[in-house]
Amino acid sequence: MLPKKNRVDRSTLAFLLARKPLMVAQNDHIRMVVYKDVQHDHPRFCFIAPKKKYKHAVTRHLLKRRCSSSLEKGYGCFKKGYIYVFFFQSKVTPSQVTIRASIDDLLMKINKNTQ
Repeated sequence: MLPKKNRVDRSTLAFLLARKPLMVAQNDHIRMVVYKDVQHDHPRFCFIAPKKKYKHAVTRHLLKRRCSSSLEKGYGCFKKGYIYVFFFQSKVTPSQVTIRASIDDLLMKINKNTQ
C-alpha cells in the first residue's frame, strides 16, 4: 500500500477532474491522466475502478491493491510534483504482470511526449 503522502484525497481528486489535464495516455486496459501539483514535491497517485465495469467491490479493491504494489516497485520512474490518476478502462485481469506491463507502456508514452 502506498504511503498517505503519495495518495490523492477525494477533495483534491474532485478539484483535479474539473481541470484540464497536463497529459493523457491510454492503452487497452488503463488510461493515465497526469496533472501538475505545485504544493507537493513528490509524485501522488489515484486509482479509479468504475462500479459499472467491475460490479464486485472485491475486484475493484484487488485491482487497486495490485496497481499500487506494482507502482511501489517502479516508484523512481515517476516525476516529482505530478499527480497520476489511473482509470481502469476495460475488463482487466487482476494479474500483476498485466497491470505492470500496462503501466510501463503508459510511462514510456508519457516520457516520450515530454522529451
